[in-house]
Amino acid sequence: MNSTPELDKFSLYFFQDIDIFATTEEEMYDFVLKHFDSHERERLRVFLTAATENSVSDAELGQLWHNSESDLDFGGGAGVRIMFKRVLERL
Repeated sequence: MNSTPELDKFSLYFFQDIDIFATTEEEMYDFVLKHFDSHERERLRVFLTAATENSVSDAELGQLWHNSESDLDFGGGAGVRIMFKRVLERL
């Protein structure tokens, strides 16, 4: 699975001190998503939906996130899948 411009932008907002801006997991997702317009949100939703399908392995998701600009580790591919699904609920 390859990255997209939306995933690249998405991952940039998961920086080391995000807890300054968001004290809960839900606030963190809202903080990240507020930087996306409606068109970007739709493209991100499409990507995250495809990424969380069973045909994409945890290893692939882990590698995809590892190669991103994010400073945060979600515990490997399984954790990334959970995070993607929680973000999808907010889109």
